[in-house]
Amino acid sequence: MQTVFDRYHIEVTSKQWLLLAVANSFIVPPTLTEVGEAMGCSRQNVKKIAVLLEQKGYIKLTKDEEDGRIVRIVITQKFAEYSAALEERNAKVLEVVFKEFTKEQLDVFYENNEKLERGIKALDVYFASMQEGKKS
Repeated sequence: MQTVFDRYHIEVTSKQWLLLAVANSFIVPPTLTEVGEAMGCSRQNVKKIAVLLEQKGYIKLTKDEEDGRIVRIVITQKFAEYSAALEERNAKVLEVVFKEFTKEQLDVFYENNEKLERGIKALDVYFASMQEGKKS
């Protein structure tokens, strides 16, 4: 899916789009670390993607007002306009991807995705506890 998305999405890659969508979901402009946690990747990877998005004008990287060491991602008007322009296309994309599913299958798909997400979070806790055990 990522390959197809990247082939036809000229402005941004799927990873860039994910960063934009995640950053846009926060009420207060998020830090690189917060976005990394939400995306499941490192702060360094987020920064690499964010720098490219800043060069394209979709975000601004700003220093936190209270702690200048912290960098926040601020969504720009350019992204808002780009996102609005793609709204209809995005709805069509979802329609095309899920057209083979019945309502019941989509309900099960959604339930299973939620279970998978909980399982992944539990795995994260499990690995963290293993790391803690090694430190002791």
